[in-house]
Amino acid sequence: MEVAAAVGLATAVNSAVRAATGKSIAQNCCSLLNKVRSKVLGTVVDVTAKQLAEDAWKKAEDAITGAERKERLAFSQRLAALGNTLRSLEANSVVEDDGVKGALDGLRGSLERAVEGTDDAAARGRASADIQGYAQNLSIAMTAASAKRADASAAASANRSASFHAETTDGINELKAKIDALQMNEPAIQDQYVYDPYDSDDSDQEASQLGEGSFGSTHTMKNKDDGRVYAVKLMKIKKAGVPVEKLREEAARLSMLNHPNIVRYFTAFRYKKGDPWTAHVCKAGNLITAQNPQSADACAAAVVEALA
Repeated sequence: MEVAAAVGLATAVNSAVRAATGKSIAQNCCSLLNKVRSKVLGTVVDVTAKQLAEDAWKKAEDAITGAERKERLAFSQRLAALGNTLRSLEANSVVEDDGVKGALDGLRGSLERAVEGTDDAAARGRASADIQGYAQNLSIAMTAASAKRADASAAASANRSASFHAETTDGINELKAKIDALQMNEPAIQDQYVYDPYDSDDSDQEASQLGEGSFGSTHTMKNKDDGRVYAVKLMKIKKAGVPVEKLREEAARLSMLNHPNIVRYFTAFRYKKGDPWTAHVCKAGNLITAQNPQSADACAAAVVEALA
């Protein structure tokens, strides 16, 4: 409960500071720090331009004289280093961490006290020690926030890796199952498809042919089970020079694709008609695989017309 209360308080304070000043706690700390540094050096520096401000601070430090010069110069330089940290923090995502916000609020209070208490060496010593303590708290909070974010990033990466591995494993298992199913169902489906139209006097079945390529031809065929007409690509296995196992794997992979802009691939099987063939069964699309470039468009148009 104490931690939750502290987190809620830090968030509330940050909102209150921004509402009152138009600045975040980090920006407010920078403004207060410049006021403290101006009092330590006994001058007012215009901090609207970074390089001009640095030159002005340097001139103010060079102008310090007397017995207190070393002490005031050391305090000014510690404040300068803290200012650099605060400016870097503004652009760092850890600035949104509640622990960092709480540390910044503590530092803001310390700087406000220092604005009112740097008139002599003793007061500056107390203010410097107080500011350094809160600056260390801020450094610890920033380190913790960075570690927390790194752990979260590593966990997210591990989850993505585990998810990818699971998806990859599932995909491989699905592919193997489809390959096994193609081989197992081959005898049952090889008699399901008949040329449409069928010409008993033509061994090449030119009436149903949609196109012809280097390794085979594409025909319209009717599935006797569902009565639908499909575009069937017949490819001579020996002429293609590809092992049957590789063809089954390709068929299984293609059947896993389902996209409106990709030819839907249904199944594949082997049957013998003098030579071994493999049938790539597709529906509604541009059948250009293994087609001669000159006949691809004509073949695609014929398929769409036949299946319309």
